[in-house]
Amino acid sequence: VKRQLGRKQLDSDWIDRRVVVLGSYGYGLLGTHAGVFIKLIKNHIWLRRSHLPHLTRNPPADDAWTQKLISRRYVRAGGLALSHKPYKRYWIAGDDYEYGHAIANAAWRNLSTAKPSVVKIGESWWKPGEPDLIPYITSILTADPDAVIFCTGGRSMTNIMKAIKATGMAEKMPIWIHTATDHAVLKPLGAEAPEGVMGTMDYHFYYPDISANRNFVNKFMKEYGNPPGFPAFHGYITAYYIAEAFRKAGEIDKERFIDALEGLKINSPAGPIEMRACDHQVILPMYLGETEYSPEHKVVISSDIVTLRGSEVMPSCSDIIEARGQ
Repeated sequence: VKRQLGRKQLDSDWIDRRVVVLGSYGYGLLGTHAGVFIKLIKNHIWLRRSHLPHLTRNPPADDAWTQKLISRRYVRAGGLALSHKPYKRYWIAGDDYEYGHAIANAAWRNLSTAKPSVVKIGESWWKPGEPDLIPYITSILTADPDAVIFCTGGRSMTNIMKAIKATGMAEKMPIWIHTATDHAVLKPLGAEAPEGVMGTMDYHFYYPDISANRNFVNKFMKEYGNPPGFPAFHGYITAYYIAEAFRKAGEIDKERFIDALEGLKINSPAGPIEMRACDHQVILPMYLGETEYSPEHKVVISSDIVTLRGSEVMPSCSDIIEARGQ
């Protein structure tokens, strides 16, 4: 959907003509960003009433028919990791739209819950994609917080990373950005990628150094000439889950397909992972690290990586049941 749609406004007739195709197969795979998906699911009555199972990265929390391949564990992992740091006075800044504020709220909620002594001394918000962020950084440096949490989406990641590099901000105070260590963010920046910025990701082509990951990287490199990033990893485990679920179900039947996915475990480049039955989320480890130039890879990568287990960065099944009022 996103590839075909580009930046056009979502049109209900346009969606109708395409989403109905999913129904003929009895299931769907929606690889869209959160905003497009929420509009597809929440506003498209037919898709909700059809009880069509679908796999996506960011489904609405109330949709029991959705199999969730990735959640905002980046943010939860960051908040929990920051709680173990000595920082107390925080500044939060980012894109002034739903996604940016959602990152801020989730990061602060998890951080302050794990470490009640932290205080938020200020906030800064800008329009998504705003080209010049240096004035905001200058203001934050003047306020002199112990650490900064940047809440930026895709359009602003390049801008904020370049601004951090240009101002030397990472040398003056600790910074956390939820996907700062993502290879897809760092590689295009080249020499403009800042070092010393904390970030969280669920996949790196160089970590963990296990045979499953090495084999995945080698095959991907042979096919495409570049190392895989997290989208390739997500796509791989999505296809793996679909194939294994149909194999387990033994037939093309959506109810049996859903039942087969619940609790299904597969071997992935990140190691063994599971589709949790209670909320249809995949339990993946998260990797916290700091950006650093790698002479081996000739790009900035994540260094000093700390692995957070999926059980550490996800709400428990009992928390999910309580939140649902069940």
